[in-house]
Amino acid sequence: MIYEILVVFGVSLGANAVRAVVSLIGALTAPESLSTQHIVINASRAPGRPWLDLSFQLVAIATGVAPALLVLYLLARNGERPSSIGVDTSQPGRDLLRGAGLAAVIGGGLYLGVRPAYAVAIAAVFRGSYHLHQGIGPFLGNVVMGVIFGVLFLRWQRANPMIIAHTLINSVAFIGYTLLAPHVGWLP
Repeated sequence: MIYEILVVFGVSLGANAVRAVVSLIGALTAPESLSTQHIVINASRAPGRPWLDLSFQLVAIATGVAPALLVLYLLARNGERPSSIGVDTSQPGRDLLRGAGLAAVIGGGLYLGVRPAYAVAIAAVFRGSYHLHQGIGPFLGNVVMGVIFGVLFLRWQRANPMIIAHTLINSVAFIGYTLLAPHVGWLP
């Protein structure tokens, strides 16, 4: 079982962490200072070629979902169901409320600067490390989010609230940025 966990981390958080560290090294060794560099979050992957851009976006989504599918496969291979990790439809209302609450607390609190001071588990460091290219703030926020998600999973034995919260946080961040950036000067 430990090898399965290591493989899933390797193809998901570990791969992203390595990519983020290499990206950070690239940014730190670039001729221009780090404070003058910009990263575009919602950029077209094929400007002027919408079908190719859509293809790139769909491939990115598929490769992002692949580690979760690997987890489901490994569970099935071992005779377990997704419900053994709290992925089911037995508590939709409760999961939605918990997920929305987590998104509000983490998205509205941690990303606006509230960070509790306590020890961080290694999984949370991996979870945050693939945000290093965005700076220390997103790294710390994601480490704390990883700790909170881990603690709540151990308490609730349900993954659905974390899936819902993460989906809401990302949706608000990406869609919100797209809608807000053209109207304010403080967003890059």
